[in-house]
Amino acid sequence: MDISTSNIADRAIIRISGRFDSSKHRHFRDAYEPLLQQAGVGTLEIEISGVEHCNSASLGMLFLLRERALAAEKTVLLRNPSRKMAQLLELAHFNKLFAIL
Repeated sequence: MDISTSNIADRAIIRISGRFDSSKHRHFRDAYEPLLQQAGVGTLEIEISGVEHCNSASLGMLFLLRERALAAEKTVLLRNPSRKMAQLLELAHFNKLFAIL
């Protein structure tokens, strides 16, 4: 899995590609933790179009990010899920927890 981050105005963008599973938990957390501390960031946008594989651990990591973001008074958006990932997100009712664009 590759992760990159960038900022545009009050949005922080985290781009994820490749396998998104439990072995990547620390790498993912290390990408978003500093962004949660940035006062100028109001929204974390997770670009997931490049995710080739995800599982329940991936969902757990996204849920944990959501909880941490809510505590920091920030919003999390999921952007461009593949068809397979969009189905998984809907099956897990994540479409009720996240804005998915």
